[in-house]
Amino acid sequence: MDTTLKNCILNNKETDIHIKDGVIVKIGKGVQSRVVDCAGLTLIPGLIDGHVHFREPGGEAKEDWLTGSRAAVKGGITTVLDMPNNDPPVIDEKSLNLKRERAKKSVVNYGFHFGATTKNISLIKTIKGIAGVKIYFGSSTGNLLVDDPEDIKKLFSESDKLFLIHAEDEKFIQSKTHDLKNLNDPLIHTEIRAPQAAIKAVGDILRIAEETKARVHLCHVSTKGELDLIAEAKRNGLQITCEVSPHHLFLNSDEYNQQGNWVKVNPPLRSEEDRRALWKGIKDKTVDTIGTDHAPHTKEEKQLAYWEAPSGVPGVETMLPLLLNEVNKGKLDINRVVELVCENPAKIFRIKNKGKVEEGYDADLTLVDLQFEKEVMNEDLETKCGWTPFAGRNLVGWPVTTIVGGNIVYNSLEINEQFKGKEIDYEL
Repeated sequence: MDTTLKNCILNNKETDIHIKDGVIVKIGKGVQSRVVDCAGLTLIPGLIDGHVHFREPGGEAKEDWLTGSRAAVKGGITTVLDMPNNDPPVIDEKSLNLKRERAKKSVVNYGFHFGATTKNISLIKTIKGIAGVKIYFGSSTGNLLVDDPEDIKKLFSESDKLFLIHAEDEKFIQSKTHDLKNLNDPLIHTEIRAPQAAIKAVGDILRIAEETKARVHLCHVSTKGELDLIAEAKRNGLQITCEVSPHHLFLNSDEYNQQGNWVKVNPPLRSEEDRRALWKGIKDKTVDTIGTDHAPHTKEEKQLAYWEAPSGVPGVETMLPLLLNEVNKGKLDINRVVELVCENPAKIFRIKNKGKVEEGYDADLTLVDLQFEKEVMNEDLETKCGWTPFAGRNLVGWPVTTIVGGNIVYNSLEINEQFKGKEIDYEL
C-alpha cells in the first residue's frame, strides 16, 4: 500500500515522505496517498542493531525470534544482526539454515553473524549471506572460543570477511577465576574480567589486524585503554571499527552493589572514568556504532549465586529512549545518534538500501516523540525475560511508530505481528 507520512520533522524541517512498494520514492510536499499525520514527530531511519542474541534456537526460555523482534520494533529497531552462540552454534551451513528458518517469525528485518572455530576456516572463506564472522577471543556465553593468536592470524589471513571480536584475554580470566573461586560477591566480576584483560586482548587483535590487513569490528568496547588503542590504530590506517553498548554508557560498576547479578555482563560494567571515556569516544568519533548486545536471561537464572548466574542484559527496547533522553539534555546531537545506530551499522556491515532517509532507500523508518516522557517499567516490556537494568528511570523521548518495509508494524497502541520482516541483502 502506498503511504504518505505527512508533516514529519526531518533534519529540523517539516516535510512529507512518500512510500511505494516498501521504498521511499519522494521526500517533499506534493504527492498524497494513504496519509499518516506525523505532526510534531521527528523522523529518523529505522535503527540497525548489529549485536543481538535472540536465543533461538536453543534458548527459547529466555527469548525467541518473535518476542525479541517485538521488543526490537517497539524500541524503534527495524533490522537486527543475530550472534552465533546458539545451541547449536552457527558454525556451518546446516546451523545457519536452521536459524534462517526460525527467524522467519521475526517482525523486523534480520541478518546473521557466523561463528568462527579453528575447524571451519575454509567454510568462512566461501560462506555467503552473512553480515560478519564472530570470534570469541575470550570465553563468554556458549562454547565458541578461539584464544590462540596464531589461529586468529590464520582466520584473518584466509578471508576478506568482516571479523567481529569479543576481546578479553582468556588466560587472565582463567587465572583470576582460580584465584577468586571461593568468593561469591558479584563485584568480583570486575576483577575476573578486569580492564587489563580487555586492553591486552584488543592490543593483540590490533597487532594481528595490522599484519594481515583484516577488517575488524571490536564489540562492546568498555574501557579508556581500549579506545586509546583503537584511536591510534585508526590514525595508522587500519580497517578498524568499534561498538559500545548502552549498559556500558549508562551504568558503572557501582551498580553491582545495587543490582548484583542482574548487571553481570561480559565485559563487566566499568569505573565511572571508563564510562565517561566512552562518551568522549562517541563525541570524538572513535566509537563507530552503538549495539545493544541484547542478551536476555530469565529472572530465575539472574537470581542465582554469582558463579551460576549467566552474563547478559536485555537492551533493544531501551537503547533509543536512553539516547533520546541524552539528546533532550543537550549532551548528544540527534544526527550523531543516527550515525551511530543507523548510518554506520549499514556501512560497516554493507547492508543494502538501509540506514538513511533518502529516495530509493527502503522505507524502514522510526518516528520519535522527543517530548514524550515515560518511566521504564518491567511490566511494559515485550522481551520474554521481562526485566531491564534501567527499570525506574524516567526518560524523555520515545519511539512511537516503527515502519518496516513501508508497513506500520508498531504504533503506541499495538504491534502488528502478522507482518514479517525479511532477511537483509548486502552490497557486493
